[in-house]
Amino acid sequence: MTNGQQLATSEKIKQGIVFAVAKLIQILPLIGLTMIHSGQSVASYMPYILFYTALKTGLLFVNSLGHVQNSFKITSISMLLAAGALLLLAISPWLYLTDMAAFILGASASVIMPTYEGVYYHERVVWKWHLMGTEIKTLLAFSLITVGLLTTASHFSYRLVFIVIMLFVLIGFIGMQRFEPFVKQLDESVFVEQTKSLNNLELFVWATAMAFALRYLRLFEAKFVWLLITVAVIGLVALILRVIITRGTKTKMPGWLLVAALINGAFETFLMLYIFVAIQNQSLMIGAYVTYGAGMILAQVIRKSVQGRFSKLSDWQIL
Repeated sequence: MTNGQQLATSEKIKQGIVFAVAKLIQILPLIGLTMIHSGQSVASYMPYILFYTALKTGLLFVNSLGHVQNSFKITSISMLLAAGALLLLAISPWLYLTDMAAFILGASASVIMPTYEGVYYHERVVWKWHLMGTEIKTLLAFSLITVGLLTTASHFSYRLVFIVIMLFVLIGFIGMQRFEPFVKQLDESVFVEQTKSLNNLELFVWATAMAFALRYLRLFEAKFVWLLITVAVIGLVALILRVIITRGTKTKMPGWLLVAALINGAFETFLMLYIFVAIQNQSLMIGAYVTYGAGMILAQVIRKSVQGRFSKLSDWQIL
């Protein structure tokens, strides 16, 4: 094959299906997890809380295992883990297994989309892939069918919803296994050797504690949550200071990227704390989420122009 060869229609359909799974696996489980709630107790909401927690931090755990070298394998593994977790959610009568499955599902879902983008990038070396008629029709049709099945299943039980989502994930997994051999990077291991990072693993621990506490705080007021937030903040700060002091890290990170990250982090932190803590009125809550979503969409529109203003900054260095 030569570089830039047009992608065949059959491959477009496979790509569209897998892309739909990678995109919606972070959203669809919320339907079933919401249905699990049998009351206002903490136990009934725990799968929901743990799913959201892992959704924010699962990728950090993968980073602690090393630099991903074979994005196809790690995406496949994540899809299988997600399917297994969904099956467990569908059949488990024990809450502690349900909690564990929800956390594994969230962690897998957080990994699937970014690693699948690596598969797509690897494939682009040979094929041109543009979002055109076939791709849009495939994504729309597959998504509508799935939503229709979920709507039907929701009239029966949350267990059936998880079965439908599991089949949705497995269809994506099977479709991805039918990609061309060169996409699968058959001769490459999942991670680059000797790139495991205990610092990233520690970051995963503190970030998970913080994400869990904030999501728990959103639903239930408890003193231990504020204590957990305090411990997580101290742990994160201590980790950063230790890395700076002991390693004297130098990085080629562009200065404008650091500034953009700080601005974005401060903005999101303020909004999340406001939504979690300050707002009690339901209509105000909805308005806050709509504003937050609109801000994220607007950010994608103005991102390039903002980046351009900071592009003259030198690379960031910690001496």
